[in-house]
Amino acid sequence: MPDGVTIIHQDLDDDALNTWIVRDGLISFHAMPVAALRLRAEIETLAKDLRSAQHLYDVLLRPIEHKIAGNDLLVYSPSPNLRAVPVTALHDGTAFLVQRRRIMTTASVSSFELPRMLSSTESAFVLLPTHASGVGDLPGARREVRAVGDIYGARATVLTDAAATPEAFLERAARYDILHLSSHGYASDLPYQNAIEFGARRIRAYDVNRLRLRRAPIVVLAACHTASDSGGPLNMSLASAFLRAGASSVIGSLWKVEDADTADLSVAFHRELARGATPHDALRTVQLQFIRDGKPMSTWAAFQAYS
Repeated sequence: MPDGVTIIHQDLDDDALNTWIVRDGLISFHAMPVAALRLRAEIETLAKDLRSAQHLYDVLLRPIEHKIAGNDLLVYSPSPNLRAVPVTALHDGTAFLVQRRRIMTTASVSSFELPRMLSSTESAFVLLPTHASGVGDLPGARREVRAVGDIYGARATVLTDAAATPEAFLERAARYDILHLSSHGYASDLPYQNAIEFGARRIRAYDVNRLRLRRAPIVVLAACHTASDSGGPLNMSLASAFLRAGASSVIGSLWKVEDADTADLSVAFHRELARGATPHDALRTVQLQFIRDGKPMSTWAAFQAYS
C-alpha cells in the first residue's frame, strides 16, 4: 500500500460489524456486536437526521479511533450492505469526518490506487440529455453544463438535448479524460438496471459495464442515486459500473439530490479539479465550503468520491 494511507474495510452481518484496518504494513481486526436492522434503518435516514450521522460514527468508527488516528488519507472499503454509508458525513459530535480527514471510498481494496490529478491538456465530454416526457426540466443542470464547458474551454465537447444521445455517449466516452453527465438518475433492485436518463431512453449499469475506458477518466454523475444500489450480489451502481469500465475516479450520489444544489457543487468541483486538485480533494474542498456556508447535510453529503 502507498505510504500515508489507512484503509478500513467493514462488513456487516446479521449481528456483528467486522472491521479490518490496513496501516503501515500491518492488518488489525476488530469485531463488535451490532443491531444490523437498526443500523441499516439509520443509514437510510441519514440524509435528513444528524443524530443518525452521530450514532453511525459511534458504531462504525469510534471503537477504532485509536487505530486510525493521524493525518493519513482514509480509504473506506464497505461491504455491499454498507455501500449506502456517506462516510464523509459521519459526525463525531463536534465535526463531520470530512472536516477532520481526507477521505475516499473504494469498491475494491485489491484494485485501489491513489487518485490522479489532471494535466492541462486533458479533454472533457459534458452532456445534458433531453428530459423524458412528464419529467421535470433541470434549469440548474443547464446552467451547470454551460459553466463546466467554460471551465475547460476548447478542451470541452458539450452536447445537450437531442444531440446528447445514448449512442453519442457510449461511442465517444472512451476518447475523453473527463466525463460529466447531468440528468435524472434512477436506482433499481434489478441486476445491472441502475440508470441515467437520456430522454425516453436510459443508459444502464449494464451498458456502462461493457465500455473500455482506456484513458482512465474522471467521471462526474450529476444526478440522483448514481452511487446507490440494493447491495445485492448482481446489482451494480452506475458509479461502480464506471469504475469497472476503467474510470480512475467517480463522483456519484447516494440519494435524491436537488437540481440547483447539484449544479453549484458540480461547477465548484470542476473549478478545483482544473486547478490541479485530485477528485477526492476537489470534492472535499467543495463540501467544506458548503458546510461553512451553513448548507444542510443533504445538499453535499450525497456525493461521494470513489476510486
